[in-house]
Amino acid sequence: MSTASSKGSAKRRRNVLVFLPLLAFAALAALFFYRLGAGDPSRLPSALIGHPIPATNLPPLPGLERDGKPVPGLTNATFEGAVTLVNVWASWCVPCHDEVPYLEQLSKDKRIQLVGINYKDAPDNARRFLNRYGNPFVATGRDEGQVALRSIGACMASPKPFWSAATAASPTNS
Repeated sequence: MSTASSKGSAKRRRNVLVFLPLLAFAALAALFFYRLGAGDPSRLPSALIGHPIPATNLPPLPGLERDGKPVPGLTNATFEGAVTLVNVWASWCVPCHDEVPYLEQLSKDKRIQLVGINYKDAPDNARRFLNRYGNPFVATGRDEGQVALRSIGACMASPKPFWSAATAASPTNS
């Protein structure tokens, strides 16, 4: 009789072990489903909201022109008095090739200005990229060492855009 009861308990133990991964999966799925509905995903926290723009001084991309004039680098004066979209880009960045038509469209909107930070790129490649796809930027700075990216709090493996709103252009101050 003891062998029959030990076989029964071993079978129950094995059944529990079989359902344990299913139970763990169900618990994780419930947790993910709960967190998916919690909070507003459009509200991303930023350490820079309400603070002045960090000191920015990036040299221009040599030889880059827009409308026959040299495109300046980035300084703090670039951001004054305008809502600005800062786009971090590189010629080697595949998504950057896809977003240029959208940036060209945005550059026609006079309510905002687009500036670019060329990230870890050879100047010749960067100029070729902008000549091929168009240059939507009023200013383009070169950041080979991530100095500007760290000062604005951007940690990234791949270039991407982010917004900067100058105090003078904010709707609450108008």
